[in-house]
Amino acid sequence: MSVIKNNQTFANGLTLNGAVTLGGAGSFNGGATILSNVADPVAAQDVVTKAYGDANYGGSEPTDTVQTTDATPTTISTIAIASDSAVNISAYITGASADFSDVTGGSVQATVRNDSGVLTIVGTSLPIVNASTTGTFDIVVSGTNALVQVTGLAATTYNWTDRYFTVVQA
Repeated sequence: MSVIKNNQTFANGLTLNGAVTLGGAGSFNGGATILSNVADPVAAQDVVTKAYGDANYGGSEPTDTVQTTDATPTTISTIAIASDSAVNISAYITGASADFSDVTGGSVQATVRNDSGVLTIVGTSLPIVNASTTGTFDIVVSGTNALVQVTGLAATTYNWTDRYFTVVQA
């Protein structure tokens, strides 16, 4: 095994094949260099890649938009729920009439269970609505999907945006 000591600098790069061990209690400073082509984590103290974090920890939260023109519940987000799992969903929603004379915002939370392909909401969904009039939102189930739905105002164009987060137990 070769050992590099005393803060050596390699101006034209350094290629290492095999395992690399950093000794002592020091730190690794990448100097704003991108570390790429690394494996997904296996051990408890492994670092995670962006792709792994996004896929497993909600790192890239979906943002969806929809426009309503009446007081009919309209789906803004569809979330597939895997068989034999439980998912806690938190959605943060903002809506406004086209001229911003009416605004609705808040959050809704629900826990959804998929028991061998049959979805149910555990308890009830919990919306917290801050509205200047009557725009609302909810989480419902349909087939094997949870739906985040918004309801605007009759005869009013309403633009909605939501961002949701999920925590999955499978």
